[in-house]
Amino acid sequence: MHFGPAKDRQTPRQFLGVFTSTKTSPGLKHPFNLIMGPDGNIYASNQDTNAVTRYYGPGSSHVPGTPMPPPKPDYPLDIFLQSARVVPTGVKEIRDILFGPDGCLYVADEDRNEVRQYDGKNGEYLHTITNQNDGLDAPVHLLISPDQAHLYIGSSQNDKVFRYHFSTGHVKTFVHSGDGGLKATGGMAFDNDGWFYVVSRLTNQILPRS
Repeated sequence: MHFGPAKDRQTPRQFLGVFTSTKTSPGLKHPFNLIMGPDGNIYASNQDTNAVTRYYGPGSSHVPGTPMPPPKPDYPLDIFLQSARVVPTGVKEIRDILFGPDGCLYVADEDRNEVRQYDGKNGEYLHTITNQNDGLDAPVHLLISPDQAHLYIGSSQNDKVFRYHFSTGHVKTFVHSGDGGLKATGGMAFDNDGWFYVVSRLTNQILPRS
């Protein structure tokens, strides 16, 4: 769906139309997350294809929402990052995606218990930044800190949040198992004062942390 700019906080945004759909993008199936890349284009993670699809963004000289040419000639038109069913370095069970301050694409692979780093321009696999050896269990949600220094990783099966330092590569536990009653780690956010919030899915709560 495509909505116009906000006039103010009270006025609903105007619906402009369908940005893209499976009619033109067969890889767009059960999308989980949608992000804008540093190139100004739109990237979507898709749970049923376990692939990342890519579209021309607003301001492009092409029609926004049109699938972009793939980084490899043997990929379907809309595919930027392939499933592990197609290429060994692809994603087995995709969830959240985001671009880091380094321009790389970070992908939560829930089945592998990994967060994987891919080249942000050509989709090539680079390496795994954290996995079950660090205690990660079913990563789903990702979040970058306001200062762009850390990547926060929700570990849904063991009720934790991990923090990855972009500069050093170190991974530490930020929220320990069950802290504050956390059950099944969900989405995360920071407010303007630097407070961290995390969803506890099984207790229907949003938990704050300074």
